[in-house]
Amino acid sequence: MERVLAEDFFEFGRSGRTYRRVDTLAVPRQFIDAVIPLPDFDARLLTKDIAQVIYNSKVTYDGVVEKGRRSSIWLRTSNGWVLKFHQGTPYEDAA
Repeated sequence: MERVLAEDFFEFGRSGRTYRRVDTLAVPRQFIDAVIPLPDFDARLLTKDIAQVIYNSKVTYDGVVEKGRRSSIWLRTSNGWVLKFHQGTPYEDAA
């Protein structure tokens, strides 16, 4: 993750909290019960060196499924792609 996260990375989590690179790297490695492949995954180039990745997440915590719409901005560098920004917004399926 240290190679993947840009030095100035930050995230708006689905909880509404803001996380910086140091916060994200401090989270201990753990199993995540997520639906894979990621639902509604799409990637598009905004420029030749900037990409946006979007998908829906479905993660189960203690038997409860939490859903989030996710969007990430990736930057191509001389060392490969790095994650600059990520956002998660909670959602519920339409009735």
